[in-house]
Amino acid sequence: MEAYDSPEFGLLGNFVACEGKTTPVVKVRVKKRKGEDNFVTCMRKGLAKALEESKVKVDGAKSAQIGIGGVFKVVSGKIHGHVMPDFKKTVMIDGPEVDEWLNFYEMGPDLTCLSVFLSGDPAKADQDSKEDFGLDLRLEHTHFFSQSKKEGGHYHFDKTPDDVEYIGYFLPAPVVYRVDNAFARERACSKVSA
Repeated sequence: MEAYDSPEFGLLGNFVACEGKTTPVVKVRVKKRKGEDNFVTCMRKGLAKALEESKVKVDGAKSAQIGIGGVFKVVSGKIHGHVMPDFKKTVMIDGPEVDEWLNFYEMGPDLTCLSVFLSGDPAKADQDSKEDFGLDLRLEHTHFFSQSKKEGGHYHFDKTPDDVEYIGYFLPAPVVYRVDNAFARERACSKVSA
């Protein structure tokens, strides 16, 4: 990799905030990937299934959901990640155009990953609905860095399922805030220009 110098910044992210106090966490350690889903997606889907089976109801929400935040380490194996180049001057619609714009790399191991995921969107009654955008949340988002190598970016999945090992520490988020919905503006722009 080479140094990347750019004065631009796009405010898009999922963050977990805490008071920095000692608190109980969930420790997750896995070796080998057996299915198609990545490490974070497996945890998110498992949590969503357990919530659905529990039939929990939350006052004021269309559906009961849980947000989780934490850190995990890629102890062994390689991952597929991306780094963003300079921003384009036009609005991009999510999909092939964005994938062609991103720079993808194989990286790792020895990566520290900062991750957040939600079991679902609390503003959506039907999580599979294509018409109801709810809060239009990214249900999972993970960035990573390495202190021993010049590697960092956005985590997608591991490339070496037989060799990968993860160890992570996670805690539940008591509240979810939606600060701004950039995607709603993009949808509005694309509808106006069409």
